[in-house]
Amino acid sequence: AWLYREAVRVLPAKLDLAQQPWCREALLLHIRGTGALRWESRALPPEVDLYESPICLTLRGTPLLSWLAAVCETSESWLCTGWGLDTAECPELDALRETLNGGFARLEEAVPALSPLLELLPEGVYVLAESDAYPADGDRQFFWDVPDHLKPCSATALVHLVDDDYDYNYEYLPPVFLYPSQRRSRLDMERVDYYKERFQQDGPLPHGLAVYVTEGMSVLLDGHHKAAAAA
Repeated sequence: AWLYREAVRVLPAKLDLAQQPWCREALLLHIRGTGALRWESRALPPEVDLYESPICLTLRGTPLLSWLAAVCETSESWLCTGWGLDTAECPELDALRETLNGGFARLEEAVPALSPLLELLPEGVYVLAESDAYPADGDRQFFWDVPDHLKPCSATALVHLVDDDYDYNYEYLPPVFLYPSQRRSRLDMERVDYYKERFQQDGPLPHGLAVYVTEGMSVLLDGHHKAAAAA
């Protein structure tokens, strides 16, 4: 218990979720992490003519997702999955799947089990939230069907609202769309059917685990078959 509180600590601040209807519960955490799961710059091949190099979400150096940030906040960002979880070793993720599949009554109850994975993040203050997500990429496409090259993603831009009677304005998107970190060749329909049955049962629902990227997009670390079952 002492080690848990030392590395991952729930801060006493209460987050106001009144304007965040997509989020049921959220905690503010201080994490003294190793940085094994982090964003880092990666160079593009010389033949790729873009303004800047993308940053990659990497796990122990293996890219999980590439993100080329938009030139301005009203433009789309470019995303490309790195397929890293096909090859990256992550015993911390394997160890907490029982907690995610078993469900939990309150978010704080899951923090001790999540702590070994959370400790892979760089040191800092983070929000851990329980929320709903769509098994889609925000462009009317099943989330596991994304291509393996950088392409613009609509869910990463602000929403432009125009009305004849009012000035235009921009709305931020909550991170409710998903991007994969595994190849679709790992799809196991028996596993999908298992989760379809689980979703019909009473009691706490199985959870997935995603990391916020930008605007409306998160990258899925665990829960690809759960998302497929939901779809």
